[in-house]
Amino acid sequence: EAEQLSNLYLQEKIFPAKARVDSIHVAIAVVHGLDCVVSWNCRHIANAQVMARLIAFNQEINYLKTPALATPEQLQGETDYGH
Repeated sequence: EAEQLSNLYLQEKIFPAKARVDSIHVAIAVVHGLDCVVSWNCRHIANAQVMARLIAFNQEINYLKTPALATPEQLQGETDYGH
């Protein structure tokens, strides 16, 4: 299921083809209903633009819960982070 979701993320260009591993990482978190994905990868994962696109797309395909995508600093409250 996560692999299929990852493929959809790539098809929809939420993640670029070179970020396939990142799309799988997020898809696994979505499928398993995790609350948060913590990553230093601000280009493809801990990125507000990616987060907004993921939320919209996941809702469109009936995945109603999208985990927050955050850096460790954001998770610890050292920076302002909204979901």
